[in-house]
Amino acid sequence: MRKSAVTIDTEPLLREFRPDPGSYDHIDGLSTTDDGWRLVAKQGGSVRLGLVSELELSGCRVIYRADVRSRDLGRPAYLEARYRTADGNSFSSQGRHNPLKGNNSWKTIETHFDLRSQETATDVSVRLTTEDSGIVEIRNVRLLSYARPPQSTSRHVLVSTLLGLGLALRYIALTVINIILVCIQFGLSIYGESTGPWEFITWWPKRRSPKISQIRRRKQRGAPMAVLTWLKSRIGSPRPTGPAELFRRFSPDTDVTITRDGVTEIDCGWRVESADSRAFKLFEIAEPGIEQCMVTYRAEMRSTGVTKRAYLEMWCRIPGRGEFFSRGVRNPLKGDTGWASHEIPFYLRAGQQPDLIKLNVVLDGPGTVELRSIEVLVTPLS
Repeated sequence: MRKSAVTIDTEPLLREFRPDPGSYDHIDGLSTTDDGWRLVAKQGGSVRLGLVSELELSGCRVIYRADVRSRDLGRPAYLEARYRTADGNSFSSQGRHNPLKGNNSWKTIETHFDLRSQETATDVSVRLTTEDSGIVEIRNVRLLSYARPPQSTSRHVLVSTLLGLGLALRYIALTVINIILVCIQFGLSIYGESTGPWEFITWWPKRRSPKISQIRRRKQRGAPMAVLTWLKSRIGSPRPTGPAELFRRFSPDTDVTITRDGVTEIDCGWRVESADSRAFKLFEIAEPGIEQCMVTYRAEMRSTGVTKRAYLEMWCRIPGRGEFFSRGVRNPLKGDTGWASHEIPFYLRAGQQPDLIKLNVVLDGPGTVELRSIEVLVTPLS
């Protein structure tokens, strides 16, 4: 079959796509409208809306442009163009830089890819990609091509070389740092307790410090243990010196929440309901008079219809330094869950005496959360 050449200087529009039968993927949730498509996505995925084949595109910029609107998108949705070159390789261009999120009225978005003079694209498919559930409508789907402006070859090569060198140095540095951390962690696990996954090292001496020199002059038999003990003192963290003690417990019989709107009392605790993203201020502890300890905010929680996530949040205000927070985003509630215990810690060093502790619960979207057995515990640290 004879291929048709495209004259990009006089005809920038390659193709305008219509919802014709056979031109798009027929999947559940995809329906046609008068001038486009309507996708009701139950999960993430990619659907093809059209294909242009038998092309000879080279030395140009190809733009995939469309008018879109969305509703109830939990995660981004974007345009995606996939193309195949004459040598059989396949590539894609995704419009992640300008995605759709949440609810949007009609707007124009696009994505593009550039073809060098020695590259030839033979076919291009236009797609709509979603990363989660939601509704997307799309119309005026167009594929255009424009001649690329002349560029300085030497400057282009220089920039590409510097970018490649920078990426290579970055990966080498990360690899070396990871090797050092693994070696230190392995040594400490043999000669002492592990430092834990949340501790990091950010500095490594090129020369031996006076402490290391003094240690090296000790007996050879005790040197490894002394070196590792010194390393643990440099990168280690405060450790508990006693059991956790109950500092404050909250009950509906004796305490009232700060936020009243959307909060109701139940038999054993409180119920918070929200139709949007919101932080509920539950309680505050003024002048707790604590330092050099781990503050634990603990509560039993269950959720109903939480579309995104819900979690505990604690703020500590330290005079002269500001406010700092701890959030339970690593173990949030989603959907419908039963009663479970959740907690978040906050570490205070010597001299750090907060004058106010705030206890909140956060919902990133619509849903209902019930809380009970809310308490604050204090664990002394070394």
